Amino acid sequence: MPKGPERARGWAAGAALLFACSATMVDRPPDAAPADLWEDHFERAERFERSSYLSDAQREYEQALDAARSLPPEDRRALRAHRALAELFVSLGRAPEAERHYLDALEIERAVSGDDSPAVADALNELGVFYASVDRIPAAETALTEALGRRIALYGPMHPATGTTSQNLGEVHRRKGELEAAEFYLIRALRAYDDAGDAYRASAAIAQGQLAQVYAASGRSEDAEMLLLNAIRLAEATGAPVGPLARDLGDVYTGEKRYEEAEVQYRRALDAFERSLGPENPEVRRTLVVFGEMLERAGYPAQGLQMRKRAAEMGP
Repeated sequence: MPKGPERARGWAAGAALLFACSATMVDRPPDAAPADLWEDHFERAERFERSSYLSDAQREYEQALDAARSLPPEDRRALRAHRALAELFVSLGRAPEAERHYLDALEIERAVSGDDSPAVADALNELGVFYASVDRIPAAETALTEALGRRIALYGPMHPATGTTSQNLGEVHRRKGELEAAEFYLIRALRAYDDAGDAYRASAAIAQGQLAQVYAASGRSEDAEMLLLNAIRLAEATGAPVGPLARDLGDVYTGEKRYEEAEVQYRRALDAFERSLGPENPEVRRTLVVFGEMLERAGYPAQGLQMRKRAAEMGP
């Protein structure tokens, strides 16, 4: 815990932020227009969220939502408040509350935009991604399957938006162990990204990594290696995350007893995770564990134990 001047500076910075947020909001009369109240609360909420004052951000977003409820049904301010609250609750690890706001946003989108609108397909895709992030895989599959059908009807199978939902659905099937279905949807996504050009190369790198996992699980190590090498090149060129791809390639090499090549990839993954996420991130710990296991299998038990001890010190 900070002491003396450091603690005082921390309190002063927090007080300054609270004052700044309060100062930006005009004192409205009790009969102020709901749109003006919404704008005040939503702006303050965004400021609090950017500064990691999340409980204050929640309060202001909820007050913005209360103000939006007095606006006409076709007004989109309530929709924005629901989505902001959903994302905030995701960051807080409060999945039930996040789900409620995602579902409310979807219901409003259906009413405001029309059931066949692109916005409803977008909201369903967003809902499916949320469900997948909290391991509610059947719910994710349901939402994403509906989103994909809508996007195909709206844009055709080769549009990048269709590709995005195909990729999300492919990953859901991979996590379910349905490898043929996963391969089908991920290949469809890659074809859509290829048609879309350079703007989707980073997405293609991630999809190639997911397809490589499917091939590795199917015993197709050579295909997995080829995809991962290409995905890493794409990721390095586009700024997409390299760490997961390098670790997966290390796993492929470990399975083939190509331990020196595996070590190169695990070190590459550790460097990428530590630089992008910080040395205490769970992805670093996960990489240390598999790195240590590889070293032990390769005949270096002391070095492997050192890696696993370092991982254990980071917590469960």
